[in-house]
Amino acid sequence: MLRSTAEGNLSAVAALRGIKIIDSTVSESATTGIDSWYGKITVRGSTVSGNSGHGIEGDLKKVRVKDSEVSGNSLRGIINRGSVSLRNVSVIGNGTSGVSGPVVRASASILTGNGTAPTCDVSVVCADVVTPKPPRFRAVTCSTSYH
Repeated sequence: MLRSTAEGNLSAVAALRGIKIIDSTVSESATTGIDSWYGKITVRGSTVSGNSGHGIEGDLKKVRVKDSEVSGNSLRGIINRGSVSLRNVSVIGNGTSGVSGPVVRASASILTGNGTAPTCDVSVVCADVVTPKPPRFRAVTCSTSYH
């Protein structure tokens, strides 16, 4: 998807094998903003915001986000079962967590103000970053992490 807007759909952008979102806006979907089941997700120069589910959800491969904003999504900003790599990204004000995955790397990014959902700390672990291993950060602002 190049220089496009996907807004107000059931699932804004979904792909089976992987997807690239460049200079685009993905917002206000009824579920997840960007979803890929078996391939890599690349997001560059884009805004992913206000989705009723996760902002970006990957299942197996890598999620790479650069020069983008992921904010105001009802659940997680970014979740992946593979690695998550961020560069110059703002992940702010998402419901249960900002970034969640087994390996999280970030540079020159802001990960704050996430974990705003009413279920946080009651039935769900919420933080700016949720990962089983310590995240790898360089020049990153992060308020809370859980690992």
